[in-house]
Amino acid sequence: MTHRHRGWPAVTAPLLCWLPLLAGCGPSGPTTVPVSGSVSFAGQPVAEGEIQFRSADGTSASWAGPIEGGRYALRSTVGPKRVEIIAVRPKPGAKPKPSGEQVVNEMYIPARYNLESELTAEVTEAGPNQFDFSLQPARR
Repeated sequence: MTHRHRGWPAVTAPLLCWLPLLAGCGPSGPTTVPVSGSVSFAGQPVAEGEIQFRSADGTSASWAGPIEGGRYALRSTVGPKRVEIIAVRPKPGAKPKPSGEQVVNEMYIPARYNLESELTAEVTEAGPNQFDFSLQPARR
């Protein structure tokens, strides 16, 4: 027996239309500008990861985008930003388990570039908003 949810589109569709506006991404949301650059770790481009531009004072939304092949491009609001970079890779020496489970990954970017980020950027309306980040391994 098949159940039909006749009321679902009538109730849900209007709610879905409002989600972008509630998230600040709609036509009346904040003005954003292009931001791009490169990210390297220990002299090598970060193959895959994520970069976030958060308001330095923590009062507005953060803007995130993927890092691919050491490059990123996203949109952000203007102003001073705290930048956070996250990337994972297979843990050195980890091998796939016989059950076929994936190799264990590790977050190899030190906390001073993400959870305890020291990275900053000043995003301006005039641009060019090109920010390159050369990250180094944790100090021992």
